[in-house]
Amino acid sequence: MTLWHNSFDDFIDNDADEIAGRLKKAAKAASTGASFPADMPIKKHTAMVLASVNQGRNLRNAAKKLGLTVNEKFDNLVMVPNGKRSKKVNLGNSLSFTVIGPREERVTKLQQEWDKQIKKKGLAKTAEFADKSVFNLASIIVVAKCGGKTMLLTGDARGDDIEAGLKTARISKRGKAHFDLLKMPHHGSDNNVTTDFFRNITADHYVVSGNGKHGNPEIATFQMLSQARGSDKFTLYVTNEEPRLKKFFASEKRNGKNYTVKFRKANAKSISCRSSGSGSLS
Repeated sequence: MTLWHNSFDDFIDNDADEIAGRLKKAAKAASTGASFPADMPIKKHTAMVLASVNQGRNLRNAAKKLGLTVNEKFDNLVMVPNGKRSKKVNLGNSLSFTVIGPREERVTKLQQEWDKQIKKKGLAKTAEFADKSVFNLASIIVVAKCGGKTMLLTGDARGDDIEAGLKTARISKRGKAHFDLLKMPHHGSDNNVTTDFFRNITADHYVVSGNGKHGNPEIATFQMLSQARGSDKFTLYVTNEEPRLKKFFASEKRNGKNYTVKFRKANAKSISCRSSGSGSLS
């Protein structure tokens, strides 16, 4: 068994730099709720992204303890090699994973820009750059296929990178693509998507895994999806029920929206996404 995971340490490749080291300490503070350095006044969304650094490191360590290989079939980072449209991994029984992002040339340029940032900028500016670029652009984007069903797994990627990956892989046609299931980017953050993204990339089922921390999933994200899809019928699966979300979806129903919302039950470990045909998407 293998785990595909692009960690912060692998990506920046600059452990010796003082600012990179301090940024990692700030990332640990974000994940534990501790105070940030005085010279690092950061925004809420930046703190949320930094929190994922320590979480990612813990995930990598747990995989090693379980004896799992990391990023098998790839050279260090999971990404689309230079000159390639995508990298497809067949696992038998009609199951395949096609990696459409990140692209190697984008990662290389970003690593070079990262080195410039940490040498020229202070900690707060470097953290802001990491928020907007490093994590989103290094996030793994995968199209999964099995039994005729398709899923777009977006990680924390930005919408424009997702669309570019689908175009390069020739999965989208004239900028449009439809999937049985789409996992909302970055736990439903409104920083990763636009209304046009939801117009161009559609699905029968949407999954959002935000737990309410740092505002995710954002109401603004659901508003963009609602505006893009209009009167379309689709199903939205939300892993954590919150009063603010129930209030918003109730108002959507009163306004004549046709989509269905399903929440994971508080005591349930998962939620099953059923397609209109046979089989389950979960």
